[in-house]
Amino acid sequence: MPRTRAVVLGAGIIGAACARELSLAGFEVVVVDRGGAAAATTSHGEGNILVSDKGPGPELQLAQLSRRLWPEVLAALAERRAGGAEAVEWEPKGGIVVATTAGGAAGLL
Repeated sequence: MPRTRAVVLGAGIIGAACARELSLAGFEVVVVDRGGAAAATTSHGEGNILVSDKGPGPELQLAQLSRRLWPEVLAALAERRAGGAEAVEWEPKGGIVVATTAGGAAGLL
């Protein structure tokens, strides 16, 4: 039985993540980008998954999920392909947010 085909437009982090999930779900995936992989917006993010610069809400929740999942994705790459994880730049970093008011501190809890 033929696999369902999907085309993903854009080879940045979002396109790559969509292609990965589609592939894991059994789709045959083609990724198309006018430049190269991660050549546009993704390349300007310096490989950061920033959590400390987000206020409470959906953006913070997405950043926290991304930070939690990234090591799992790298481990899966390493299992599937020798050198797979080494081909990805990942340097886990911390950050600090300083509150200058009681109200600002309450938002950090």
